[in-house]
Amino acid sequence: MKARISLGIGLACVLGISACSTELDVNAPEREIMVLYGLLDPDDSVHYVRVNRAYLREGEDALRIAREDPEATNYPAEALEVELIQVTGSTRVTVSTLSRMVATEKDSGAFYYPDQVLYVTPQAVALRTDEGTRYEVAVRNLISGHEASAETDLVAPFAVQRPLYIPGNNTSFGAVAIDREVEVALTPSANSTIHQLTRITVHYTERYFSGDSARRVLKVPALFTLTGGSEEVNRLLPEGFILDAIGTTLDVSNNTQVRERVFGPVDFTFYAGNQALSDYIEINDNFSPLSQTKPLYTNVQNGVGLLASRRRQTVSPAISANSLQVLQNRYPDVKVAL
Repeated sequence: MKARISLGIGLACVLGISACSTELDVNAPEREIMVLYGLLDPDDSVHYVRVNRAYLREGEDALRIAREDPEATNYPAEALEVELIQVTGSTRVTVSTLSRMVATEKDSGAFYYPDQVLYVTPQAVALRTDEGTRYEVAVRNLISGHEASAETDLVAPFAVQRPLYIPGNNTSFGAVAIDREVEVALTPSANSTIHQLTRITVHYTERYFSGDSARRVLKVPALFTLTGGSEEVNRLLPEGFILDAIGTTLDVSNNTQVRERVFGPVDFTFYAGNQALSDYIEINDNFSPLSQTKPLYTNVQNGVGLLASRRRQTVSPAISANSLQVLQNRYPDVKVAL
């Protein structure tokens, strides 16, 4: 079974959070170290985790093994039993036994690509976010008997408050003034600790002199962390950030065929993550190159890695008429339809 899957988290060999020993002899005699990564999103009906092994063979080049020998890090087919378990108080219910699959088109890097082994719920599974309910991923090696597990709470639904409306910023409801500072804000939900704007996508249609047209999108690189309190977290994007991104990165190489470009909505995609994901990001982002070792986070029992939860929300306001005029004045090659 093959599919294209994009996981929001990579593979790493990580050590304990509380007693943070950071020494690992990767070429010590073989012993099994199970590596587990998963992000559970309650809005998804199908859920994926990645399970690998981290031991290496004595006297061999670790980088070469990671790059060229997937069998060194992947478990054999049928070797693992991977279960998703709902935990409510003392009650434990297995809601799915995951199936092994091969996902294609993994990005290039230090590890073997383009294929990677994942474990997927074979049927749709609805995850509950009510108080007191948690989920565990339990993995057992049917050959060696080695077991590892991790548990997480889930992020409840959150609400985006802005950029749907920005009072005093010359916008109308449902439109955003991209030539100015744009405020983004949301109301945190139960178990959400970290809140980020991770993607901005501009939709537009090219109309050609021939009478034909084509719909296109422009992806604006964005990673902004929102801060605040329990009632609201927010962030101001720099003045003209989105407008200048359109003007400087939109492809105008075919302008001799383009009569005008009609701009549609702008997608603002937010993610909220739970405490485990927040801790993982904070510990990894605070590493100093002056340090001899890199402390990394794990919440996996009898293994290493991360099981956490996140949730996604996208809002799609239009661009204000005034901003479209500013865009055309500042970047005439964009050929904005007014």
